[in-house]
Amino acid sequence: MRKTILFFLMMIFVFTIAVDAAQRGNQENGRRIYQSFCSQCHGVKGNGTGRKGTALGTKPADHTDKEAMSKRTDAELYGIIWYGGKSTGLSELMPSWRNALKEEDVWDIISYMRVLCECNGNGPEKK
Repeated sequence: MRKTILFFLMMIFVFTIAVDAAQRGNQENGRRIYQSFCSQCHGVKGNGTGRKGTALGTKPADHTDKEAMSKRTDAELYGIIWYGGKSTGLSELMPSWRNALKEEDVWDIISYMRVLCECNGNGPEKK
């Protein structure tokens, strides 16, 4: 119960600092950081087929999946990257990057992830 409350408080904090990553982040810097930190599990193309990711029991998220990524806000992605999967109710295999990255780096990564999925962070897109 305490973890659930902590998670929701954390998400409220993240939502209050969230800004559209496409406007805030630097996509080129995000690509560079993504290749260094994320591609081992999520793959060079972001499709969840990185060499380390294939050995995991849980398949890493496919950041090219427009439908799935459109459901995640930029604030949610920020929380997942900053706090890790376990802290956000996802796979504990997704590490927290808050000790390795700066906040701006995370926004840059999110901006690049939006390029990979060709979607925005405003929830499901209208057809």
